[in-house]
Amino acid sequence: MSLNDETSNENEPERRKPRFVETDLGVLLSTECLMHVPDLETYVPIPVELRYEKTDAYHVKIIFGKGTPEANEWGFGRGLMFDAQRGWIGSSELSIYPCNDGTSEKPEMCMDLRRGRIRAHMKFDLAEWDEFARRTTHVVSIAGESAEKPIPDDLSGLPGASDDDGGND
Repeated sequence: MSLNDETSNENEPERRKPRFVETDLGVLLSTECLMHVPDLETYVPIPVELRYEKTDAYHVKIIFGKGTPEANEWGFGRGLMFDAQRGWIGSSELSIYPCNDGTSEKPEMCMDLRRGRIRAHMKFDLAEWDEFARRTTHVVSIAGESAEKPIPDDLSGLPGASDDDGGND
């Protein structure tokens, strides 16, 4: 946003334009998210990369601070991206939900990551999030993940696996 933009919100840091790369093998979104800094009671933009690869069809990688010494990588199930579009979804370590806390003119997708007592809260542009999710379906359709990584025919190597059919003859 420019200083002359009438719709700008002075509480909202300017974000760089997103860059999408899509191939037959995957989708990449290089953008910025806003990371909450509790001590300063504000959000700061940080570079982030979301990656989806056909070879790991159930998984989305998210790399915070790529190219910096503080780079950190997390991952989550692709299905969570779509579930979060309908409302809050999560677990003890990760939650994703649509949000609008009044600091932005645009709808956003929030993500909370937790490890023990440490919590990170980030906001993504909702339109970018939705576009990335949509583009992953060009690589592998919804519910098509199992076709990309089928269950192996031989499960004998799994702990507890046996030839017993459970007594159902």
